[in-house]
Amino acid sequence: MIERKIGAGRSVFFTDDADLAREMIQSGEAVIGMLDWNGKDQDWSNVPYLIAQNVWEVEDWYLEEAWCRCHGQPIVIGTIRDGQKAYRLREMRPEEIGKLYTLYEDSAIKRWIPPLDSDVSVEKAKASAYVKYQYEIYGCGIWVLEEETSGAFVGRIGVETDWCEGEVRFFLGYLTAPSIRGHGIARQACQLALDYVKMRQDPQEIWCKIACGNIASQKLAERLGFVCQKEEDGQMLWKMEEKKD
Repeated sequence: MIERKIGAGRSVFFTDDADLAREMIQSGEAVIGMLDWNGKDQDWSNVPYLIAQNVWEVEDWYLEEAWCRCHGQPIVIGTIRDGQKAYRLREMRPEEIGKLYTLYEDSAIKRWIPPLDSDVSVEKAKASAYVKYQYEIYGCGIWVLEEETSGAFVGRIGVETDWCEGEVRFFLGYLTAPSIRGHGIARQACQLALDYVKMRQDPQEIWCKIACGNIASQKLAERLGFVCQKEEDGQMLWKMEEKKD
């Protein structure tokens, strides 16, 4: 067994023994199975993280994800600083859904985004399913932008999968509270999201859907490198264009 430390008091263990891996996971340890000569023919069920490479070549983001999933902690995508304030882009836990309601009270958001269900328990159930599907299966999704000091949610930004024109595509989505608009924070957070998904999933294309009348969102998409491909049913379909050297 090999241990790799990823921070103060945090470790990820590697083993080529499937039974030991399951035992350690049950005891609360973050474990990655090794599919080498000893481990390749074993039953690795209930061991979600596996590698077939050198332990020391495993990237940091994979270790961080394995540790967070094991310990029920949200993955932090990155942090943005604006003067004395810091904003953290991270996964949202279902039990935090109530903190979104204040964000959705903004009139600009109400104009373009469907409201949350008045029953918080309904939204919590939706969030639980979303975490399983988007965060854990696809490794991405719409995250929350959190003001670090207060813990308030001031935005929802990320990249999620959706069905479009007969295929699954990756779509950037974003909305922000009035308090952070005009400071470039949304653009920085969107760039964090795009960079993370490119590293994590390496999608061939990233798209964005924006309502035809939502000029502010269209301008942000342009600054991020998206180009409008077509308009249909009141929506504009944008595609990220690769920057040319």
